[in-house]
Amino acid sequence: MLKEKFPGALLALVVVAVLGVASLAYAQPGKGNLTVYIDVFENGNASVKIVVSPGDKGFVQLALPRFEKVYACGGSASGYRVVNSTSGAYFYFNSTIYFAEKGSSLALCYNFPYAVLMSGSRGWFMSPLLWSSEPEVVVYVKLPLVKRITYESPSSVGVSGNYRVYVLSPLVEQYIGNRVVVEYDLQSSTPVDTILYSSGGSTITVKFPVYYRSIALKVRDVATSAIAELSLIAGLRPSNVTFVFYLPERSMGGISALGFVMGEDVNAGGKGPVNLNLALIRYAPGYLETTVIHELVHVYLGAAGVEANDNTRWFHEGMAQYVSILVAKKLGVNISEYESELNESAASYYNYTGGKIGFIENWPSDAVKEGEAYLASYYVVHTLATKYGGENFVKRVFATLQGRHITTTREIVNVLSQAAGTNLAPLFREWGFRDVEDWTPSNAKTPPSNSTSTPSSSSTGNSRFLIAMIALLAVIFIVTYVVNAVVERELRIAEHAPV
Repeated sequence: MLKEKFPGALLALVVVAVLGVASLAYAQPGKGNLTVYIDVFENGNASVKIVVSPGDKGFVQLALPRFEKVYACGGSASGYRVVNSTSGAYFYFNSTIYFAEKGSSLALCYNFPYAVLMSGSRGWFMSPLLWSSEPEVVVYVKLPLVKRITYESPSSVGVSGNYRVYVLSPLVEQYIGNRVVVEYDLQSSTPVDTILYSSGGSTITVKFPVYYRSIALKVRDVATSAIAELSLIAGLRPSNVTFVFYLPERSMGGISALGFVMGEDVNAGGKGPVNLNLALIRYAPGYLETTVIHELVHVYLGAAGVEANDNTRWFHEGMAQYVSILVAKKLGVNISEYESELNESAASYYNYTGGKIGFIENWPSDAVKEGEAYLASYYVVHTLATKYGGENFVKRVFATLQGRHITTTREIVNVLSQAAGTNLAPLFREWGFRDVEDWTPSNAKTPPSNSTSTPSSSSTGNSRFLIAMIALLAVIFIVTYVVNAVVERELRIAEHAPV
């Protein structure tokens, strides 16, 4: 499967910025305490009540939400003051509560949407960020419709009425820092709804658990705009694209695996559904958009004839990441910080390796190395695209792919050289690639103008576009481009694995 996940070097950045894991520095612990009550309703939304006491310090530091109203809902404090400051967590403030009396207490309440995500017969809970300056945070969680708990982190320390009780502290191992995570079986399956939408010759289908129509509508809208842009870039248009959702369970890659397309679906001409992590509903703006576009690029590459296997994966991932950023910006999505961090991380990794990044020619199975492969793949594509024309280079790459069936790195480098109008094989050898051959205009393979690479048919306008692009190749002599992988996204390409 071609799975979009975050490269290792960016994973910590994304988890901190988006989810706020361990994003604040610990203050000196005092004798205060912090207790949290989370009541989840049957629709998955929750209410949160935090009871704080300053102990001897006279103040408590904790994370409070930026976009939900926080209000006092109990306690004995006669006077207090809340000071909010920015933190590395997009959805949270680093808040300090100063008490007029050290022995008093205060209860703060707020709403917490999508505390539990449900799909099929499964439920997945992740608490809000529960960072605090206190040495321990005691968390009471009431979950709806639980049939059987299959995983929890940290492990529950007991049950109190309808609540499962957890303790968060630096001494307790946690799957996601400063969070309680629970996976469980539901007492009954969650109903599914479907959105059908046709635009510009493409039918978009979004299948979703009934509680999440808002994210389904957003996926439809992003996909509609993205398909219009990608079709201009690729010179082809898929007739049907289907999106489905899955839960961020550990078996599916957790919160870092944002989406995937099955390799066999790519190899069948880009058919089959695009799978999206339902946790995207809780991510910062920009991640849903770039994930949808990223996975669509895999579909387009499959439609253009690029097979999904371990030898071509770097091209799939590099292209998907680079083009997703390109198209997201064209759609007006603000991803400047994400892009700059990715560029910096990819360049740093390239320098760290001394420029030897050819290991991606055979996609690694090791999780750490795989994260590095995403950065290396993106570096290759970004470097070539930056040097040889950006979007126009990508268009020439797709034009050159028309009518071919690409299964190897050697063929990809040939395509890139032809699109660039120059021999890129020496550069790839310098990067450490081995299975490459030199390209000259005389051995260029120009497909017939009426050939198609996928069940997605090309219109007369597309044929003219291809002819124009091929003519442009003969005149310009410009250079090359390669592909990228995702940012806290680690995609896996294998013929029978998700990409």
